Amino acid sequence: MGISRADLRQYTALALHAMLEKGVSAQDAEDIRRELSRRSESAEGDTGINLNCRVPAGAEEKEQWMISELADACDPNAPEDRRRLGLEAVRLAVTLLRKNRDYGASVWDSPAFAPGVDVGASILVRLGDKVERLKTLAVAGGPCVASESFDDTLFDLAGYCLLYLARPGRGPKSCDNEMETEK
Repeated sequence: MGISRADLRQYTALALHAMLEKGVSAQDAEDIRRELSRRSESAEGDTGINLNCRVPAGAEEKEQWMISELADACDPNAPEDRRRLGLEAVRLAVTLLRKNRDYGASVWDSPAFAPGVDVGASILVRLGDKVERLKTLAVAGGPCVASESFDDTLFDLAGYCLLYLARPGRGPKSCDNEMETEK
């Protein structure tokens, strides 16, 4: 059994609280929350996220387990909510892998106009830009540039989050200890 929509809303509230602590204004956080809530109202049932999962102990087993979980989620017979999550995760990963192939590993380099800036810091700047874009879109009610929608900006934000987590020097994390709720 996955997380209910009510629990997901509670976790969203906690995330917005963290945004407020980091300097996002209360009005901007509320605008983002309202827009996310509006977009998820049509979804019903279980989110497909399972917090009570048994995670294998070894790193290689954890990686295989995660690949299996993702493959199961993308199965055409998987529950709709779980399948939607799996397919979005795959779409994000494939997009990042293709961009990495096109651009090379430039995301891991110091910015051209700011040599010596830490990779993590440069990605955080990009994340900040995307948060500002979300605030602008939430307040304005729509994009001025047709190709830069709210959903596109959320997708970019998710991509930068993944890049931040995968950055060099952080060390590979195949599965966080927080996922291990059952031993």
